Amino acid sequence: MPDLPGCHGGGASPEEAIADATSATRGWVEARIAKHLPMPNPSVVADLLRSGEIDSSGGESAVIVRHR
Repeated sequence: MPDLPGCHGGGASPEEAIADATSATRGWVEARIAKHLPMPNPSVVADLLRSGEIDSSGGESAVIVRHR
């Protein structure tokens, strides 16, 4: 997750990767809240794709993961 330093997700299938990313995001946010640290501003997916942060030619995908 480019907006969340040190937070990563992955899996053997798209469904597993999204579930892992969701879990990792939840844990990252909960830890940040527990430490009373601010949340980063979200990036625009199009900007991430243009920047090369996501290697779509290498099989990486951009998925928006919402934290509830």
